[in-house]
Amino acid sequence: MNSTIDWSSFDKYLESNCECSCGVTFQSHAKAVRDGISWTLVSRKPCPKCGKSSDLRSIRSASEDG
Repeated sequence: MNSTIDWSSFDKYLESNCECSCGVTFQSHAKAVRDGISWTLVSRKPCPKCGKSSDLRSIRSASEDG
């Protein structure tokens, strides 16, 4: 799923704080993607611990945490 997203429009923005389901928080561009009838939170970079990019608990912009 991540490979089909055009992330180029995100390049001008700061990366978000992404919380993976494995418990790690890391920085990446991220967005909500419709997957059939449900939504999935997807990060541009994979989680540094588990390697997944589509198993996020939350996405917070840097300005929200800042």
